[in-house]
Amino acid sequence: MGGSADSTINWNQWSEEVFLSARQQGKPVLLTLTATWRHWWHVMDQTTYADEEVINLISSRFIPVRVDVDRRPDLSRKYNQGGFPSVALLNDRGEILAGRVYTPPEQMALLLEQVSDRYPELPDAKLDVPADPASTGSTEGRSTVQLVLPHLKDLYDQNFGGFGYEPKQPPWEGLRFLLALHSRLGDASLLRMVVRTLDGMAAGLYDQKDQGFFRYSVARDWKVPHYEKMLTTNASLATLYLEAYQVTGKAGYKNLAAGALDYLLGTLHDSVRGLFYASQDAGEEYYRLPWADRETAIKP
Repeated sequence: MGGSADSTINWNQWSEEVFLSARQQGKPVLLTLTATWRHWWHVMDQTTYADEEVINLISSRFIPVRVDVDRRPDLSRKYNQGGFPSVALLNDRGEILAGRVYTPPEQMALLLEQVSDRYPELPDAKLDVPADPASTGSTEGRSTVQLVLPHLKDLYDQNFGGFGYEPKQPPWEGLRFLLALHSRLGDASLLRMVVRTLDGMAAGLYDQKDQGFFRYSVARDWKVPHYEKMLTTNASLATLYLEAYQVTGKAGYKNLAAGALDYLLGTLHDSVRGLFYASQDAGEEYYRLPWADRETAIKP
């Protein structure tokens, strides 16, 4: 391993020719959404995309495409799997067959083998996209529900809640969407998706000692958090848990929201300048201390 994958994977630009090649060669398209400012994109580039087995699988079985999300925010909105980097495996019509965020080499190789071995017999994706995969197209005439709900159901993790596999990002926008739709339609299955995810995040991402939610989980079951705490994460989850409390009446959700707000005001707020800090460092050594020792330790 090591080095950049650019010299070994022949990355293509997003174009109509990519999907023409996919049809002619009978191969799926591997789309990677990159962001130069995202740490884990560089990690994935230096590990997963530099792994010999992954390189061979991509080069022999896929049409690889790399897109900078700052240059193509339209494609990011359409194919983002919940964070950066994102990997979306597409059929020759641009429909999503499978997707992941950061994925280590061994798991990526397994995913690539599973998709390529079953392609093109894989069922068509449920996501409704324009007929021309290389264009953004128009969504006029199709509701947000028709566009989004099938995709969320397809990505939903029935075992632990959330969407996709590890690492698990707190999907507050998707959950608020499902809550609002449940309130409108009375569909109990949508509320179950929300509740399972909220309970999983509460058990794995909430800091029982210092309050507030950690940024995301390295593990699929939410129980191995990345210890950084973000302003955006806590503000968004406070809103989500309050809305969920209004729908479910679960007092625990109200308490979690209050704890997130207390954390924002007590830790991230600069009372002198009247501003908020964007985040608190991960400080893994601090969070691995026994609770009694964290009373006197220097916080991140």
